[in-house]
Amino acid sequence: YNGAGNVYLTIGNFQKANQMLRKALAVEKRLNSHLGMNVDLANIGTIFERRGMLDSAWVYFRESMKESKLAESTTGQAYGHMNYGRLYMKEGDYAKAMEEYRKSMDIVYKDRDRWLWMQPCIELAGAYIRVNQSDSARHYLELAMQTAQNIGAREYMPRIYNLYADYHEQKGDIRKALEAHCTAGERQDSLLGAR
Repeated sequence: YNGAGNVYLTIGNFQKANQMLRKALAVEKRLNSHLGMNVDLANIGTIFERRGMLDSAWVYFRESMKESKLAESTTGQAYGHMNYGRLYMKEGDYAKAMEEYRKSMDIVYKDRDRWLWMQPCIELAGAYIRVNQSDSARHYLELAMQTAQNIGAREYMPRIYNLYADYHEQKGDIRKALEAHCTAGERQDSLLGAR
């Protein structure tokens, strides 16, 4: 059910995703699996987030965080802080968003799970761009790029290059912004072709 729910979520069929994920959640509740409930609640929260229903997303993300703490899942808590950060970004509270992304990075530790650590690092760079703190944005972009290259995380390269495009545009370097934007498009096309 969870797998099917994630597929429906990926293709944007939120009604079917909701049905499947709620079935998965019911099974996890019967099993009293805090880890399973954490995942299902977070995924349901993502449905609400993508539909622009942020109040409902907050409810599910907070419930998910409770379950990840009961499961003592640092991974679940790291994702929980990323979820919070995204919602704060959408609400325009960039300071709280950055705080949540830092919490996520601190929980994960770069040397333990670089793939997971890199995700809030990328989002933190985007938040710094949004608030026009270019030195910090560049620092986190460079860390994210280096990490993605070192671990072969090709799926994150388009996002990183798009952020570089925003960074260069903000700095007034339109040529570099265009180059980064074109590279992001090429990397995205390459990923789609591979999929």
